[in-house]
Amino acid sequence: MSKVYRAGQPGQDDYRFVVSQSRGKLALLVLGAAAFVAVGVWMCSTALNAQPGSSSRPPELVLAFGALSILFFGACLLWGVTRLVAPKPAVVLDSTGLYDHASAAAVGFIPWSDIELVMEISMGWQRMLSIQVREPEAVVARTSGLKKLALRANLKMMTTPIHIPQTLLPVPVSELEREINRTLWGEHASSL
Repeated sequence: MSKVYRAGQPGQDDYRFVVSQSRGKLALLVLGAAAFVAVGVWMCSTALNAQPGSSSRPPELVLAFGALSILFFGACLLWGVTRLVAPKPAVVLDSTGLYDHASAAAVGFIPWSDIELVMEISMGWQRMLSIQVREPEAVVARTSGLKKLALRANLKMMTTPIHIPQTLLPVPVSELEREINRTLWGEHASSL
């Protein structure tokens, strides 16, 4: 599958713009997550087998960090392997709206009528596309579990729960931003 597929133009019924996930970047994510799970297992094993007074670090603290590493990076590993085995486009734009499947905290379908603003932002070293919607709480409410917690944190920190990270995309988020704005606002969007 190519990195980007286009059919039709924004505003046409047959319009479709598909951005696939980078399989190479997914493979790196899986390898990195597996390494951190292994480190977590090592930390837990070290803490459980520690002799009293043999380290300046409390074994309970090492055990807690090891367990957190296993849980968090284990979830990343599971998500990455799932995406490698059963690939899904990261982002799909069509005449009805945007389909976000770019990360573990992806929200799925967002109708064009719900989107108010799209802009590229940075958080530390991470570039991402921030999507402001009319009712962000409604987006959070339709999810559950860890995804709901992640979206709630996004909403609290950055005023919107929806962010598409550059990390696993094969194209710059600025290109995706231009395409979304063209779809939302027409050809004059390139001057926005």
